[in-house]
Amino acid sequence: RTLRVLYAEDSVPTHFIVKRLMKRIGSVELTCVNDGKAALQYCEKCARGEMMCPDIILMDCQMPVMNGLDASTKIRALTDITVSRVPIVAVSSGVKSLSQRDCIRAGMDDYAA
Repeated sequence: RTLRVLYAEDSVPTHFIVKRLMKRIGSVELTCVNDGKAALQYCEKCARGEMMCPDIILMDCQMPVMNGLDASTKIRALTDITVSRVPIVAVSSGVKSLSQRDCIRAGMDDYAA
């Protein structure tokens, strides 16, 4: 079965790199969005049955419009249990002001820096 990955990241060059990595892995359907608000909107569409729910969400922590922490909190608050329980992994380029504890508090399941 194909693994569905939602990747929320504001850096387009990073989208390109991750797309290439996922292509090498194979059997991965990658959807890239540019900010936390777009990730939340994607998950809301999944909750309404308009699209397939991702199997995992890779979420950048610092993005414009809505950051990854706020988006994760709002995704966890969705009433559709299938969407609200999707694993969310924080992806960070090593921002020192952000701790793993902040990510877990926001509802993320893990943290990769």
